[in-house]
Amino acid sequence: MDNLTPAHGVTRRSFTRAAAWSVPVIAVAVAAPAASASGALSASAYDISDVEAGDSFPLSIDVAEGGKPLADGTVVTVSLTDNAVLEFDPDADGFVTSTIASVPIIGGVANAIVLVRAFGTTTGAVAYRSSQVSYVVGVTQA
Repeated sequence: MDNLTPAHGVTRRSFTRAAAWSVPVIAVAVAAPAASASGALSASAYDISDVEAGDSFPLSIDVAEGGKPLADGTVVTVSLTDNAVLEFDPDADGFVTSTIASVPIIGGVANAIVLVRAFGTTTGAVAYRSSQVSYVVGVTQA
């Protein structure tokens, strides 16, 4: 019999080829969950609309890490790049504070009370642990 393929079963060559292709697939399948679990911080602010200058209003920012909202009670630091459009007004009484506020997460959202100074677009950042991410928020008049 000159045929190198056995009558029943798999040849050594086809077994080796299949094993060689399966190693990268198994390695990718194992590495993917580790990469997603260590995911990056993300923040997305809701635009503020139908307000007047001088109004106090919540600046709501969805905050997630690795695609999952941060747990309720987690405290993040929210900052404003400048205070020409918005300023923090923690007690909603018109008395503003610095451009940085510590805000607890509730339902995956950081709600910082801000005082509307002008209309337009402004930016800021959310910091949590050693990560920081920027956000953009638009403010439009009523």
